[in-house]
Amino acid sequence: MHLSIRQAYRLHHILRDAEAQILQETGQSFFVQLRQPDISVTVTCISAIVCNRLDIPEKQLLSLSRHNEVKEARHIVMYLCKKYIKNLTPAALGQQLKRERTTVMHAWKVIANRIACKDQQILQKLQRTEPDVALFFGSQS
Repeated sequence: MHLSIRQAYRLHHILRDAEAQILQETGQSFFVQLRQPDISVTVTCISAIVCNRLDIPEKQLLSLSRHNEVKEARHIVMYLCKKYIKNLTPAALGQQLKRERTTVMHAWKVIANRIACKDQQILQKLQRTEPDVALFFGSQS
């Protein structure tokens, strides 16, 4: 199944709102065990969240643009995918984002280094995006 970034983000919010409504009406929480989602769906959902929270157009994320804002958003998507998607290889992620596996590994290293150096710009962007990603996956890894 191929969803656009916007469709995946809407689906995420519909499911979250439905869960909240069921909890409110019944007083009971529920947990639906889903099969491991396809990597393309989860990457698309993370991309949708990051694009939405950082105000980056969806098409820009997959473009060849090297503008700093787009590049950082792309790097954040790659970092969050690594953190939240189990058994994700750089090659698989690169294929989804139309990048080489070495580009993915470089992005992982760059974001990890910027976090270690307490780079405020990247930390603020992660604070705006990661809570929604964690909510989508149910909890933090």
